[in-house]
Amino acid sequence: MRPRFALYAALLLLGGLQAQARSELTVEKIMADPKWIGVSPSRIRWAEDGTAIYFRWNPTGAAENSLFKYDLAQGKIIRAGKEETTWLPPVSGDYSRAPVFCL
Repeated sequence: MRPRFALYAALLLLGGLQAQARSELTVEKIMADPKWIGVSPSRIRWAEDGTAIYFRWNPTGAAENSLFKYDLAQGKIIRAGKEETTWLPPVSGDYSRAPVFCL
């Protein structure tokens, strides 16, 4: 019985020492890497015809954000093609009197 008690006491003591050796978790350490909370979409805008929502996003941690769209008909997020970037309306602006041009 005594050898077993001594073994348990030694394991408990070693476990306590190991727990003290760990560094404390602080808010500063948690917030040091902002990617832990994910990457939020930016430059969000509607498609001219109202069928999709376009936004810049970087879900994979690539060097740059890419253009994505949420297609309302399909209910899916899709990476937008380069040709869509050229005719995409600006993020902000005012329309002409006859709502044809966005300035």
